[in-house]
Amino acid sequence: SSCDEPGGLSSVETGGSGTNPTVYPLDGGDDGCETLQCRSKETCRTEDGRTSCVPNYMGTCLGSGDMHYQTFDGLKFDFQGTCTYTLAKYCGSDATLEPFIIDEKNDNRGSRDISFLRVTNIYIYGYNISIYKREV
Repeated sequence: SSCDEPGGLSSVETGGSGTNPTVYPLDGGDDGCETLQCRSKETCRTEDGRTSCVPNYMGTCLGSGDMHYQTFDGLKFDFQGTCTYTLAKYCGSDATLEPFIIDEKNDNRGSRDISFLRVTNIYIYGYNISIYKREV
């Protein structure tokens, strides 16, 4: 996986950028976007009296079925290995964003040629959240 993508969010082949919004309540008739300074690749928005910086891009990657994957930019590929691999991670340098890693481990399905997802691990805020097959 590469961390050369803008924003530092990466998948196996490609990436995009994304952030958690910073939310500021508005006082009276203030236009929060006049005073709020968003980071690059963010836009200021006001909804229901709350002003926040939201990313200009949201990325989605997915895995389904017999180890079929789709990257953030829509690239599709199949992977039948049994190693642990990184599905997505943040590897940028913005200290205001929380680093995370999502990795997955496959197991064989009765044959060395066919594998299935055994566990997905999410590492964020010092926690390891593990989701095992048949526990969702």
